[in-house]
Amino acid sequence: MKAPERLSLLDGSLVGGYSETVQRLKFAAPYCRGRNVLDAGCGTGLGAHYLAHNGATTAIGVDFSAEAIDEAQREFAGETVGFRVGDLQKLDAVLDSSERFGAIVSFEVLAHLPDPDAFVGATRRLLEPDGVFILSTPNREAVMAN
Repeated sequence: MKAPERLSLLDGSLVGGYSETVQRLKFAAPYCRGRNVLDAGCGTGLGAHYLAHNGATTAIGVDFSAEAIDEAQREFAGETVGFRVGDLQKLDAVLDSSERFGAIVSFEVLAHLPDPDAFVGATRRLLEPDGVFILSTPNREAVMAN
């Protein structure tokens, strides 16, 4: 069964894609400890919530979907977790020019962007000098072989 594109507490899709999502988050968590984190393409907010509760100093999630961000705000926003609606290809318009992150995570988003280079360029500007960028994306060759 293919995991849904966006996981939600509202329709049960979180349960279906939970295992893969948690594996990615567990991998990323040690790199995010003690850092301000940007969850780029956060969907309904589970990743930002998880990372903030597993050692990140703060976590900001950004997603293009206002509906997803509404759910993220309701379910996961708090003192160290926040969310914003925005286009990842135009992060400079979404985030304050002074904001910098020690870690940026983006899981299964890159393949959906018309201009992935704009997104990757923005992450370079937003990362602190010793920052890390953790990205997962489908392996098209493996997918096409199945």
